[in-house]
Amino acid sequence: MTAPTVASSVQGSALSNQGVSLAPPSGTEPRDLLVASVVGDGSLVSGYPVSGWQILQSYRYSLDFSLYIMYMKVPLIVPTSWVFPNSGSGNSLVSAGIARVINACPYIPFAGVTLGPATHTAPEAESFADDSLLLGVFGQYTSGGGGAYSWTAPSGMTEVFDSSGNGGNSSQEMARLALSSKGVTGTKVGAPSSSATRKASSLIVINPSGMAGEIKKFGGVAAA
Repeated sequence: MTAPTVASSVQGSALSNQGVSLAPPSGTEPRDLLVASVVGDGSLVSGYPVSGWQILQSYRYSLDFSLYIMYMKVPLIVPTSWVFPNSGSGNSLVSAGIARVINACPYIPFAGVTLGPATHTAPEAESFADDSLLLGVFGQYTSGGGGAYSWTAPSGMTEVFDSSGNGGNSSQEMARLALSSKGVTGTKVGAPSSSATRKASSLIVINPSGMAGEIKKFGGVAAA
């Protein structure tokens, strides 16, 4: 099997009612798998999922915190950019990032996704094939601004991006880990330079491309 890997990524942030405009990560090609994460205050409702994307996981705490994890199988005509909306005001900031994953299974890309509401400790996930890829997303929101905190990746994981917020109040990190053997991942803990009350975390297991033949053998259907 060919192991999936993060080939490139982009990230950005925007204050007030400005949406975050992101171009595809470097080298993006048709049929690549893109995974996006967006963190902001609880008003991030309108406009999600962004057109062309599908929600993989989401969490919202009242008007104080929102987390969206979305994915896309890149179409034959690669989009030039996407806008991730921010419906907040004043110091409200939306933080967004996209990872380009290559060599993911084209039929069933994901083995599973977990959610840790109100915690930086992401619950364990399980991989069902050797040479899978684990992505972790860790985010938080600090009411009243001053949330531009940097992050340290969980032990054993490598940072994909650290979108710390340009002086606003939302920040997040995505990290990756190659899983050479199938099994349970254990929990993973994201570490911001200062913790906030509103937070969430998630682990995502991406299947390797070599699983495609096995899925077809048992009657699997190609993903849309």
